[in-house]
Amino acid sequence: MIQKIKDFILRAIAIFGHPKVRLRSKPKVFIIGTHKTGTTSLEAFLRDLGYRAGPERQFLMLVQDYHEERWEGIFKVIRNYEAFQDEPFNQATDEFIMKIRNRYPNAKFILSTRDDATEWFQSLLRFSRKKWAGETASIGWNDIQKVHYGRKGDYFRRYLRYHQIEGLDSDYDKLPFDQDVLENWYNTYNSRMNALFKDDSNFIQVNLKNDDTAERLKQFLGVDHSEATIKRHNATKLT
Repeated sequence: MIQKIKDFILRAIAIFGHPKVRLRSKPKVFIIGTHKTGTTSLEAFLRDLGYRAGPERQFLMLVQDYHEERWEGIFKVIRNYEAFQDEPFNQATDEFIMKIRNRYPNAKFILSTRDDATEWFQSLLRFSRKKWAGETASIGWNDIQKVHYGRKGDYFRRYLRYHQIEGLDSDYDKLPFDQDVLENWYNTYNSRMNALFKDDSNFIQVNLKNDDTAERLKQFLGVDHSEATIKRHNATKLT
């Protein structure tokens, strides 16, 4: 009997959406900054502000769908939550952003950044060495292929996208953590997001190192009364 009730509730949520999310009708908040810009800390901050944060693992399983522009499964998950970070929102195309805005015209977007591309690159490299690469002199494509993050091959394909290539040719001589390549990707992505949201009141760019970030975000989200603060999560030294 209990299982039947649970099954009924799950079916109802699948059809009508999560009741709390439906009743509150909060504007959805998308953190569109890339990895190692404080996205985990920002998500925790939004949770403290009362937002229902999306399930990162579930979105990870949909990364390939995202890149093949099969987005309906992603939007089915989105409707049951209020705040989102990392995949696939941290590598958003203009088309994906526009699709979100068509469905959620009042949605808000937070672009988290570092001081500059070099600081971001060093943080990404430190994090990778801490989590899986160790102190290997140079991290090769074979090393990247061994990393399990989401579905098989997703992590490898992420670095192909950083390099703006479809696959590895035998004569391709750049390593995954080529600093110039990754910094160029970071700068290009952030410039594109700023151009896309130029003069848009539902967009804000933040740097977690700035003392006023929490207050700026609370004002941006219309929750000035909250005493929530931003705490550092998933940090590796400067992250």
